[in-house]
Amino acid sequence: MKSPHTTATLALLPILFSGTTQAATVFTSGSEEANNTVLTAGVTMGYAITPTTNLQLNALGFWDAGSDGLPAAFQLGLWQSSTETLLASVTIDSTDALDASLTVEGGQWRYETLLSPITLTSGSTYTLGFFNPVEMSFSDYLFFNSFTITSDPAVSLSLERYAINTGSLSFPSFPFVSIDAYPGQVNAQFTVIPEPSATTLAALGTLALLKRRRRSI
Repeated sequence: MKSPHTTATLALLPILFSGTTQAATVFTSGSEEANNTVLTAGVTMGYAITPTTNLQLNALGFWDAGSDGLPAAFQLGLWQSSTETLLASVTIDSTDALDASLTVEGGQWRYETLLSPITLTSGSTYTLGFFNPVEMSFSDYLFFNSFTITSDPAVSLSLERYAINTGSLSFPSFPFVSIDAYPGQVNAQFTVIPEPSATTLAALGTLALLKRRRRSI
């Protein structure tokens, strides 16, 4: 027979674990900026994001024009912007699965799951970027018109874009010249880390009281 304390604890479990998380992506829509240039090899390009709440970053994605295969394998990175520290990196090629839930400009993002999820802190700024190993025609890469982008509310985007030409995946530290074109090649999948509700905090307090009473008996 369960003790009253055990019964009370079991009753509180649904309250403590009732929070849900839902997967989301940084970019949710946008229109391509018309251009006829090529993207040269050896360049790392990226953009800055600032979470508006605590997030768990689970995967990085690379846009596949036409969803019919990538022209090469691409390295992607996530950096802490203030320290230029590389927090995570993946390599994506045509064997990585497409996310069929989101199609933009006739293409979809292929995702590679991180070995360990990365916690992104609300208010901190991070940089997402990719290294381009081959020359790409304008039909193979995605540059959003900066003013048409829609992002998830959990992520704040600025007009700051960066690039660097070092021949390898490197923190993109130089401002991108164009004010219109935004590198949409890299996307990311994340979940929001739920904040403890008042009900959850009250339940935790009740558990602490039950534990204290059990020790005093």
